[in-house]
Amino acid sequence: MAMSDVPAVYISEEVVDKPEGDKRDYPLMKLPNDVEALVIHDPETDIARVALDVDVGDMDSQPDVQGSAHALEHILFQGTQQPRSAEVVGSSFRSVFDRWADRFIDPVFHEPDVAAEFKTIQSEFESNILRSNARINRLGQSTANPDHPFSYLTGGNLETLQGHHQEIFELYRKGYAPHRMKLVVLARESLDERQSWVVTVFHRVPNRIGIERSWLQQPFLRPSQLCQQHFALSPTGTHIVHVLSKLIGHEGKGGMRALLRRKLWATKAFAREAVVIKGKALFRIEVVLTSDGSNNYKEIVGMVFQYLAFLHKHSQPLTYFAEEVKEMNEVEFRFGGKIPSAKLAMDTSRNLQIPIPRKTLLRGLYQGATFEPDDFRNALAQLHLDNFRLMLSGPDVSSNCTLSERWYQIEYQSSPISPSNLKQFRGTSRHQFHLPLQNPYIPRSFVTHPRAQPPKVEPSLQWEQYTWSSGTHSSAQPLEPLWQVKSFANW
Repeated sequence: MAMSDVPAVYISEEVVDKPEGDKRDYPLMKLPNDVEALVIHDPETDIARVALDVDVGDMDSQPDVQGSAHALEHILFQGTQQPRSAEVVGSSFRSVFDRWADRFIDPVFHEPDVAAEFKTIQSEFESNILRSNARINRLGQSTANPDHPFSYLTGGNLETLQGHHQEIFELYRKGYAPHRMKLVVLARESLDERQSWVVTVFHRVPNRIGIERSWLQQPFLRPSQLCQQHFALSPTGTHIVHVLSKLIGHEGKGGMRALLRRKLWATKAFAREAVVIKGKALFRIEVVLTSDGSNNYKEIVGMVFQYLAFLHKHSQPLTYFAEEVKEMNEVEFRFGGKIPSAKLAMDTSRNLQIPIPRKTLLRGLYQGATFEPDDFRNALAQLHLDNFRLMLSGPDVSSNCTLSERWYQIEYQSSPISPSNLKQFRGTSRHQFHLPLQNPYIPRSFVTHPRAQPPKVEPSLQWEQYTWSSGTHSSAQPLEPLWQVKSFANW
């Protein structure tokens, strides 16, 4: 394509924040078909990177073709319709970039290759069955609202995919629309050259029909599925969430985690946000129990909610802790150095899908956000006993695990939490919680001063004597020279 045929693009004037010492440039551009691209210029790199994030996932699968988005991810790299010459023109990276991009623009759905990928997906499925985290996640999904795709088998397997080639292609045809594509290209070629590549290739992405997401309006957990407890046998974003996760995992005196460890009930306690769909997420608090902790799990659950109530009551004084988290994030970002190119390409392509200021793409979701005590208190108010699910997993958590999960064959028991247990969880706190102490070691001044050089200390030679005797003779003889040096620090 001649340069005169390249369509006009919008170049953003917004400057992306970057760590000190990072010599890369981060210009943003948007094509006329709405493909958004971050074209990173790194004159020092010897490895080019490219990443594309497409806003299509397994929740866009049909109920009878679960895992189709995962299968599509595999199939797209089987080949393209466009013939390519073996000759490398101009830049070897340019040639590879063209071939790579064609996978998303004009792929081949060759049935024998598709069948082979289904077998690979089946192998991944079988390996996940033995992974504890995958089993816990799967049980949480299978006991959710069956009418919501959150309950689908993530990734799929041979049973859900075989014979559904056409439905998978239909997901590609509808879902891989240009406005859902976020591209990152990192290379050392000039900005004009790389922008020309992006436009020349990705302007060919046609506008798609689009996919319907009626499930966005449905709850992924029904009210009847809350206040449930699940016992499973195992084989032998926002700054608010970020701050709360830090408090749950805080190891200092007076925190929940420290109390659990002092009682020898747990080895770990941490929290994280598990995004289900855009705008909806679960806040997961996970505690790794000892055998004694497993026997006292009811008291531990009560302790968790009592700690959350304590934080709710003291949300205003927590402003200092949130500021400390923010300051340490800023130090880490400012002096973290050059982000590895592979991580940079992958993370920024994902962040482009999120409606955040583009200047904060490298900072992530939480760094630099403002902490509002009222927002924090409102978030904590949602973490109450009428809005949670309890799951206990271990080799001998219950003798009544008579149910079996369809895909992973997890033996489990599910039942409502009894009123007496809920009353125990709501009981007055018997534990002495207090807020983390302020950290006096957070660096706030980064002005460097020349260090005074102390005078050099030269080593001195010491001469010693010893006396020896043999029979009736004695004599004083000198020792070998011995160098005695106080310090070589200034040599």
